[in-house]
Amino acid sequence: MTNWLNEEARSKGLDFVVFNGDLVHDQPNLLPQLRERYGRLTIPYFVNRGNHDKASPEFWKETWGYPENHSFERGDYAFILASTSNEKGEYVSPDTGWLRSQLESFKTKKGIFPFLHIAQVKFTRHAIARPEAAALLEQTPNIVAVFHGHDHDIDNVIYSNGRAHFFDGHMGGNWGANYRGYRIVEVLEEGGILTYQCNPQAFFVNSNRLGRVSGT
Repeated sequence: MTNWLNEEARSKGLDFVVFNGDLVHDQPNLLPQLRERYGRLTIPYFVNRGNHDKASPEFWKETWGYPENHSFERGDYAFILASTSNEKGEYVSPDTGWLRSQLESFKTKKGIFPFLHIAQVKFTRHAIARPEAAALLEQTPNIVAVFHGHDHDIDNVIYSNGRAHFFDGHMGGNWGANYRGYRIVEVLEEGGILTYQCNPQAFFVNSNRLGRVSGT
């Protein structure tokens, strides 16, 4: 994986990578070892919490240097990584108070990219229905799209109330799509967004182009 991503960065360019949950399988003691592996990347990376990571909030922060709910900015865009699980591996809603405050603080950005491991709309077998979280994600005008993991057999887009929800198959694990891959997102100069799912051994699987985002 790190070789593929480093080659992507070298040949085409990458600003950073987001690992959207299920970094390990029910063995949080492996997270420090995984951090060493991720250290082989030549580009910055960020991690989000999945239901199989099962680390306490304290151990998560000790390992990665930031809490399970965190955000960052890159120029005119903001990125929100919200936990949808806990130390027991239960499927939960993100902290909606925290999520609402983040969306409010980034309301003047051209676009917001939220990452939630577990989808909050029951449109897949493994998603959950959490109306409050779903409403925040679908009614905030400058959200570009929402990105999920968890459903490792899905590698395309599902729309809910006009909002695009993207899935990216899987890189590790023992089930899911019939290849190991990742999703690329490009912010185009004219303001549009292009995203495509990659099978590194067969170029790309599918692509989607979104129009200009509606933020100020």
